[in-house]
Amino acid sequence: MEHTCRFCGQAYPDHSAKCRVPGDLDRFERLHALLDNRPDKHFLRLNLKRYLETFGRWSAAQENSATMGA
Repeated sequence: MEHTCRFCGQAYPDHSAKCRVPGDLDRFERLHALLDNRPDKHFLRLNLKRYLETFGRWSAAQENSATMGA
């Protein structure tokens, strides 16, 4: 089943040039990385991860392999 962005209508992980989602995803990736050493922000990290996966930036396997070495 193909998923499409509700803001631009493109299939994930692609977005149109004027879509705001890639910029949001860039910010969310940076925030997720900054919160890596903050156990009190675990809930926020989970929500950012869910958003990144939902909009096609990360797959679950990709996120797990990225954090295993950390």
